[in-house]
Amino acid sequence: MKGKKYFKAQNEADIVSKMIADGVDRKTALTELWVALTDEEKEEWEQKAANAINVAQNQTELPGLLAGLLKSIAQSGRVGRVEFSLILAFRQPDGVLNT
Repeated sequence: MKGKKYFKAQNEADIVSKMIADGVDRKTALTELWVALTDEEKEEWEQKAANAINVAQNQTELPGLLAGLLKSIAQSGRVGRVEFSLILAFRQPDGVLNT
């Protein structure tokens, strides 16, 4: 995730306030708030964005989350009687494939 995108996600209230106060659209409000930051502040947002992503943890949690989702779909009755089979493979940072 890039710093500006993370900044946007974390500053929604400020963006909306600027939209109302200045009568501008969302993209303009975000751009003006981002441009007003110093280079150091932008770098901080880049670091926050980089730290917000934990691929290893996401890979660990994904199978359980997917199983819960599929179970919920199956139990809802909206798709009738169903069975799911799911195969996952993740590539580690060093390129080794985990299945």
